[in-house]
Amino acid sequence: MASFPDGIRLYEDDQGGLFASIVIANDVENLLRYVEDCGPPLFGEPAECEDDYFFTATVNGSTDTLRVLAEIYQSDHRQKEPLRSRLERQNIRLLNLACANAQFKTAEYLMNCGAPLGEMFNERGYADAPLTVACQGTIEDFVCSLLDRGASVRATNEQLPSTQRPTVLGAAAALGSYNLASRLIADGADLHGKETWHERATGSIDNVTALHIASGSWNLAFVQALLESYGADEFAQAASASDSRGRLPLHWALLNLDNTFNKPSDEQTISTGLKVVNLLLESNPDTINVQSSHGAAFNFLTNGYVMGAGSLALMKVLLRFSPNISTVNAQDQSGATALLTVLSYHETCNIVRESYTIPLVELLLAHGADRTAYDRKGQTALHKLAASPSYDDPISPDLLEKFIPSVDINKADVNGWTALHWMARNLRQVEASRLLVHRGADVNTVNKKGNTPLHEAMGGRLIRKEMADGTLDYPTLAEKIRVLDEIVSILREAGASIDQPNLARQTPAQLQEQKRARWEKGGE
Repeated sequence: MASFPDGIRLYEDDQGGLFASIVIANDVENLLRYVEDCGPPLFGEPAECEDDYFFTATVNGSTDTLRVLAEIYQSDHRQKEPLRSRLERQNIRLLNLACANAQFKTAEYLMNCGAPLGEMFNERGYADAPLTVACQGTIEDFVCSLLDRGASVRATNEQLPSTQRPTVLGAAAALGSYNLASRLIADGADLHGKETWHERATGSIDNVTALHIASGSWNLAFVQALLESYGADEFAQAASASDSRGRLPLHWALLNLDNTFNKPSDEQTISTGLKVVNLLLESNPDTINVQSSHGAAFNFLTNGYVMGAGSLALMKVLLRFSPNISTVNAQDQSGATALLTVLSYHETCNIVRESYTIPLVELLLAHGADRTAYDRKGQTALHKLAASPSYDDPISPDLLEKFIPSVDINKADVNGWTALHWMARNLRQVEASRLLVHRGADVNTVNKKGNTPLHEAMGGRLIRKEMADGTLDYPTLAEKIRVLDEIVSILREAGASIDQPNLARQTPAQLQEQKRARWEKGGE
């Protein structure tokens, strides 16, 4: 129990939470009062580094309580181990922690205070060098302060393989300025250094360079600094360097891996991305045709974070560099071409679809995209159009007609689904189903479950519709019944049987009855 002003008495818990709260608040007065009432805190072995009081003070920027904690520890006769040895044994690197958490005032204190808390800039160990960590924070004045004090741009984590060690250029590449890149390079940063990048969606990638990271972050200024430092010939070589997945800096730029792009209307951001891609392609035009197991440039663009106006603008840039037709039709790891990928997200809001997606399709077709392509699931362009749920308008007949003459309309995917199976299931696509039937789609073909398109229609949904103002229009029971009846009528008039059982011995008639009952109870 500790007494505080105004007679307040607070009680400690088993985990030392009260003391930790005082440390976090940087409250020296109450910290000293706590010690006076309760004695020095127990600096025992914490279960996790995060529970250590020195760790807590540093990551929270509690510089004053950090200083007092060190004084308390050193004056506590119960402590048999020097403070610096204790921190090293627990792998608690205070300067690194301060830099990583952008607590630069605390970091300045640690650099100036001397032993036992003061740390060397170029210390080796399991933690990355403080300079590397500081570069990630992009507080450039502080980074320059570290450099001015003798921090080495080559210091790194020698416990890791050479291709996995973080580099200062890699740390700064995502957000660092032209001036920061130039300063780091002038001080001897390794232009050719490679490291491991931890991608949020897909895990670790080896052999990543600063140019990969800067390109993927659309950091044009940093890329320009690298170009000037490399020179034209070496930069062209750097632009052709692949990571462990075979991806070039160009591919990173098209993916926009750091996801700095998130607003299709952000013209300034789009412009920056275009300049990065242009610069990379102009430096080494051959990279437009480089392929990896994940595809070529067009696959990375259509599978990346860039959507809408940005995607269309980047597509036009790529096409200006005269890619081979084999590049336009390259397949990603799922076997999809860029065209198939674009078609699979045609269902985005109507404005985006009309303004960007259909023009993307037309651009690809005009430059040799294969209308007959299919992915590893056996899904064609018609499958992709049919399988994606639409939140707004029906699929344009004109879009379907771009593919119907070329694609086998009755081709089944690996699960036996034809385009009509998928289309009939999407109850908003009544007219698209009618068109497929009119153009020869087989209404009695069965998938691996023994379902005909009529069976699948009974499992379909009429999905809410997104309106122009962004609101969602939910269908009424009457609307659901009407569109289902229309689909049933189209299929039956073409010869579909309402009484044909599937492998589960269910007929479309039985499924229709069950569907109506669920709808009437408010379900789907």
